[in-house]
Amino acid sequence: MMRPMPRPYQLQLRWDPRDEPLIADAARIATLLHDIAVAASDSADWSIAIGSDLEPIVVTESVPQLLRAFESRRETWLYGEREFGACRLLIVNSRVPPRRVQLTATCGAWPRSTVGIWFANELTLSFWAPRLGFTDTESLLNLFCEACRLFSPSWGQLSPPDFPQLPFEAKLRGAVAVGWMTYLSAEYAAPVLTTNGSESYAVPETNGGRCLLVTKDWFSPDNPAHVAALESVQHELAAAGVLRYRTSDE
Repeated sequence: MMRPMPRPYQLQLRWDPRDEPLIADAARIATLLHDIAVAASDSADWSIAIGSDLEPIVVTESVPQLLRAFESRRETWLYGEREFGACRLLIVNSRVPPRRVQLTATCGAWPRSTVGIWFANELTLSFWAPRLGFTDTESLLNLFCEACRLFSPSWGQLSPPDFPQLPFEAKLRGAVAVGWMTYLSAEYAAPVLTTNGSESYAVPETNGGRCLLVTKDWFSPDNPAHVAALESVQHELAAAGVLRYRTSDE
């Protein structure tokens, strides 16, 4: 079978605030960047975007460098009578498609939100595939599982950008976004070790987290069979109570 033309994909992870220093997420991101660079050598030259400037990441100093960048982008906002905050980061490899890779992260979120909007930590990796380093879907599945192992998110997914579209309220309140690849932490995964429309993989070091894969083909929202398979998994997860909101009503 002929390999498809490269197209954009996004890997997204979301998780609750944790009682740990921000340097822990900086170290995880440094490890993920290293793993991507090992798999795809043309992604090795990472830079932190600071306004319109790019600061090259020095491999031997990457963790303290990422930590400084996080701390320089600390933001706070009010929601009702509560103040929330987080630190933001943008990393690019300064390439054009299909070699472009971009990572955005919102980490150090505090405090934990239980009502209304789910203010969570978030990591989004945007890239094109198939490409050097990710020439088959198994290599991409390995990257997804490794990212989930590193960050142990509440949930995660990998799909073409903006697909599938969650209802507005579901997105704001942290409902699981089901994608081509979907990671469910132990709090979700217990009732759905497998589904009829997907393959299931245990993710090491996540205390029971699992990854669901809709198809071993390169997923395309233009392929009716792919969309039907994904919708089947969505229906099964909804019936199992997995697609619930993470926050209560106002």
